[in-house]
Amino acid sequence: MAEAGSWDVVFHGSHQSQAYRLARMFQRGPTEWKVFPPDFATACTELGPRTDHKGPNLVLFENVGLDQGALMEWFSKSFLRRHFTRIYWLDPRVPAVSSREELLSAIIAHGPPEGDGGVLRLLCTPKPVQQYLQDHLPLNFELHPVNYTHVLSVVEADGWLRWSYMPAQWLYKQRPDEPSFLTDAVAHAVNKVDEALQLVYGDLSHSKAVNKVDEALQLVYGDLTHSKSSGAFKCAIDLGAAPGAWTMYLAALSE
Repeated sequence: MAEAGSWDVVFHGSHQSQAYRLARMFQRGPTEWKVFPPDFATACTELGPRTDHKGPNLVLFENVGLDQGALMEWFSKSFLRRHFTRIYWLDPRVPAVSSREELLSAIIAHGPPEGDGGVLRLLCTPKPVQQYLQDHLPLNFELHPVNYTHVLSVVEADGWLRWSYMPAQWLYKQRPDEPSFLTDAVAHAVNKVDEALQLVYGDLSHSKAVNKVDEALQLVYGDLTHSKSSGAFKCAIDLGAAPGAWTMYLAALSE
């Protein structure tokens, strides 16, 4: 199994515009956006085939410098967790193939994880790849959606397919009941983000206002977990132009 710094990681978003923005934030570098940890990856590619608005919603990060635990700790605190539903870990030592038939042959040649004792959950994009493997893998590949020891991660994009086994505990499961930042918020403003945030981050018209301001602050300041103790936010001034939920969120960060 590859060590930290040797894995490639694919983030799967819910819309192609989110994949585009994620790739752009990385490519513009940490000096402008403080979204990613230092030395997060060596390269980033928005996968296709795609247009500006339609595609597989995938972003590939190469040679990720974090191990699984460190990546998930960062991801769990980032606003990105609301927009990206799956994470695929790919070992770059496993060669890419060009067809589903070649993929099947490569997996069969490798064999099940841990011999015949491993139980697999399939994590594939797009979905027809998963159906193909379910229909064609031999019976010595035991598959189960809940009780599994490993995950078979497969990504098909740009004319290639890549696959890897990863331990069960590496599977990221987005919470269906993801709580808001302020569970007792007095307002849930859903107005279109104002001009300043559009210039910074693009179209966020489908997110709650309290999430928009959190995203903007993370872009500028990075991790907000220790904002009070670090003194990053001394005060917040409400001039009456922001939704009420923004004021409540900023007040929680100030002294």
